[in-house]
Amino acid sequence: MLMAQSASRWAGCPRSARRHRRASTIDATGTFRLVDDGHYGYGTVSAGSACSGSGGYSDVHAGTGVTISNATGAVIATGSLSAGRASSTTCDFTFTVPDVPAGEDFYQVEVSHRGTLTYTADELRSGLGLSLGD
Repeated sequence: MLMAQSASRWAGCPRSARRHRRASTIDATGTFRLVDDGHYGYGTVSAGSACSGSGGYSDVHAGTGVTISNATGAVIATGSLSAGRASSTTCDFTFTVPDVPAGEDFYQVEVSHRGTLTYTADELRSGLGLSLGD
């Protein structure tokens, strides 16, 4: 799917420009799983329905910021969480952070204000699986 988006974004550009863009940026994608047995585990939200965090997790919802920083802590790219979908005990979100500059030694990823996790460029390219909660 990313290949189709990348190709359509660069339709009409010379091939050399498309190759350079792919080599110089990363489209970081992933999932963010909010685990809250006390809320999702007791039937208050139906599986498959829209969901978001509550109580101490009220900052987690569609549109919550996902930031990627470099080794010095400077923000180099931003994205946001999609709408959440409930399962029996979790609320699952996806995210995309487009155009992350390639070539950094490592990348720090943060959702909302929940602290950073460190990844390599290869890990960003492969897709991230983040979680928070119980």
